[in-house]
Amino acid sequence: MKIRYVCISNDEVRKEMARGHIVRVGLSQVPSEIWQKYFFFKCRRGTSIRKNSIKIMGDELRLIIEREKNIQDYIETIKTVIGETNENANRATQRAVTLI
Repeated sequence: MKIRYVCISNDEVRKEMARGHIVRVGLSQVPSEIWQKYFFFKCRRGTSIRKNSIKIMGDELRLIIEREKNIQDYIETIKTVIGETNENANRATQRAVTLI
C-alpha cells in the first residue's frame, strides 16, 4: 500500500469540528480487511490519532485534524503507520497462505 496523494480541505468540516481540517490521503488500492484491522490497531496503540478522527473510505483515508495540530506531523505519522501495517498484513497473509 502506498500513498498516492494528500488533499487538505478547510471547506468540508463537520459541525462539531468547525475549526478543523479534513485531509484525504489517497491509497494505491482499496485495503483488505486484514490490512484495515492492522492499520486501526497501529493507530490506536502507538499514535496520537484518535479512533474517531480517521476513516477508510474505498481507496482513501479521511482524517479530521484540529486546526491547532500540525498537519505535516499527522501525515508523517500516517506514512509510518502505513509502512508498519504493510509489513504486518503481508506477514499475516503469508502465514495464512502457508497454512493452506
